[in-house]
Amino acid sequence: MLAEMLGTALIVGWIMHFMIGAGYGIAFHIIKNILPGESFMIKGVVLGILGWLGMMLMIMPMVGAGVFGVNLGLMAPIMTLMMHIVFGAVLGLVYKKLA
Repeated sequence: MLAEMLGTALIVGWIMHFMIGAGYGIAFHIIKNILPGESFMIKGVVLGILGWLGMMLMIMPMVGAGVFGVNLGLMAPIMTLMMHIVFGAVLGLVYKKLA
């Protein structure tokens, strides 16, 4: 979707997606103290859900998928939410190990 939205090659979309993921790590470091939750894992999950909401409310409509990606079917918002939760949990756990 990113490559299509940017009107560029698929590899550019993958690179952008990687950069967005790296941005999550930077954002986590900056705002970890204001995120709700007792553990870094929970804080990461919260950040993942916030990222998912941003994607569902801003990015999906911009690429023509509709709010919450409804044009892609019911599984699109459910699966992307699950992926963002897992990503956030792993982000928090890895951050704890490295901090």
